[in-house]
Amino acid sequence: RVSKTVDVDTLLMALSQQVLEMRPEQELHELVESKMVRPKETKDYMVAVGGLQKLVKQLGPEWNVRPFGSSANGFGMTGSDLDVTCYRVDVDEQNRETAIRELRDKFVPLLQTDKRFVLVKAVWQARVPILKLKFEGRLDVDLSCQNTEAILNTELLKAYAKLSPLVRQLVLAVKLWGKHQGVSGATNGHLSSYSLTLMTIYFLQVHPDLMLPRLPTEAFTHHVPVPNFDHLRWNFQVPLPDLLSSFFYFY
Repeated sequence: RVSKTVDVDTLLMALSQQVLEMRPEQELHELVESKMVRPKETKDYMVAVGGLQKLVKQLGPEWNVRPFGSSANGFGMTGSDLDVTCYRVDVDEQNRETAIRELRDKFVPLLQTDKRFVLVKAVWQARVPILKLKFEGRLDVDLSCQNTEAILNTELLKAYAKLSPLVRQLVLAVKLWGKHQGVSGATNGHLSSYSLTLMTIYFLQVHPDLMLPRLPTEAFTHHVPVPNFDHLRWNFQVPLPDLLSSFFYFY
């Protein structure tokens, strides 16, 4: 449990200072932990994905559903939306027009058979067309079609998150800073949360004193099974405030 003595606004302001006059390490850890996805949210994610999985199986055994993005890669924050893609396992790629047709003609009618899902909006003009849904009146779900590249990116980031709790903590600290400073959010013309995550991992990899292991990106492709890197660990020990300060100095 997070201590009630933690002043979140004060800590977020500390993250935003150009010269990081950081609060004690324990307080920064408490701030980061307070923003991690809650077990109840994880359960909601699983129930929503399970509901979609049950629906798409009505289209045939070749259809599947997978979550992707921050809700699935280990770098999510509390309150995160759920990104999900439906796809045919026998199709490697699908163009935008086909994705729109599949979502409009197959999934819109299918979703109407499950009252837990409410179609809020169809976004056809996006680079990746999506259906914006509300699950059980509380969880925002973005459903895409055949967006399998995003699944592979998610698996890669998940593997990095497992290397050390410090990787996850630093990414969340950077994302909190970006949110508080108003410099994150692709819809507003800023760096996306995904970009900040990649920047943080890159910093950890190339900094000569840190040297986070580099996972082979070619291992996360459509053509081979996703490998298991659970045997790898990054055992570097450094206070989180010092690591965050080095991140800002690096960039």
